[in-house]
Amino acid sequence: GANVAGCPIDDVRDGIGVACTVDGDVCPFDHTCFPDDVDDPSSGLCAPILDYGSCPAPAYAQKAQKTEDKDVVVDDLADVDKLKDVATITGRLKLEFPGAGGLLAVGDLCGFSGLQHVGGAVLITETDASSLDGLQGLAFVGGGLLVNSNGELEDVMGLRNLVKAVAPTDRDFGVGLTNNRK
Repeated sequence: GANVAGCPIDDVRDGIGVACTVDGDVCPFDHTCFPDDVDDPSSGLCAPILDYGSCPAPAYAQKAQKTEDKDVVVDDLADVDKLKDVATITGRLKLEFPGAGGLLAVGDLCGFSGLQHVGGAVLITETDASSLDGLQGLAFVGGGLLVNSNGELEDVMGLRNLVKAVAPTDRDFGVGLTNNRK
């Protein structure tokens, strides 16, 4: 447990209060880097994720945190399950229906609950996800985030801990939410 800055929160995972940088350091699993200065949101302290929305909170104390040193393309449900221990993706993360005129059947994004840092872009396009729950740990996206043409998407609160989304050189925005009918 820890007692950080007068906040008596017991955390048996030993991650609370660890110094972090939003664009580099990864917090222990099921924590996120929470900025401690509104004028400089690039650094902060690791804080436990209190709410995973419709996804179950992890029932384990600690998991191995893996890094995928490549672009990751998710084009079927089995790909989501393979990423459950991944905290960092150095390249892009792309969830998209493989073809034209359909929706990628992922159901939910709960399999991404350990993801904290993506070095490239995050593209969530043409999925059947109704929320972005499961992305509560995502604090940094290095190439912009685009959520586009997800016909069932009703809720983006899963992005509430996203601190920094760097705008790609060809766009003047870091986060884009477009053509999500609901």
